Amino acid sequence: MIELSVNQCKQLALPLITLTMGEEVGAKAELEFSSSDVSDLWALFDKSQLIAICGLGGHISEKKVWLGYFAVHPKYRRGGLGRYCLNCIETIAKARGYKWILVETYEHPIFENAIDLYKKCDYKEIGYIADYLDDDSDALYLRKNIGD
Repeated sequence: MIELSVNQCKQLALPLITLTMGEEVGAKAELEFSSSDVSDLWALFDKSQLIAICGLGGHISEKKVWLGYFAVHPKYRRGGLGRYCLNCIETIAKARGYKWILVETYEHPIFENAIDLYKKCDYKEIGYIADYLDDDSDALYLRKNIGD
């Protein structure tokens, strides 16, 4: 995996985020990437095409960190790349001393594949907020223990 700079995030990751997560999340990412608090983001490429991203968002404490943006291009799904990206990001988080990774996602059809993958990778549901998005989709929160 290759770490992306803020400028690369804007140029490369935003179209993939918008394609895979929709306009609302794409707009949120664009705002985040324009601030100085941009999350760490890693990427996978097939030649020059960005095919997957995964990041670490803001840290909550010395032990907890949010999973940043996570997306696999639709043409490259079902080949193990999502699981590979999660494994890489968990390894990076663990090396930085984190014990827990937290995920915020949404109960909306566009996120169903990601939610299924999180659960297959031992992320456990810990809560939700009803009617979180403008379309009344619920926010769903998961976590995984990556510590010893």
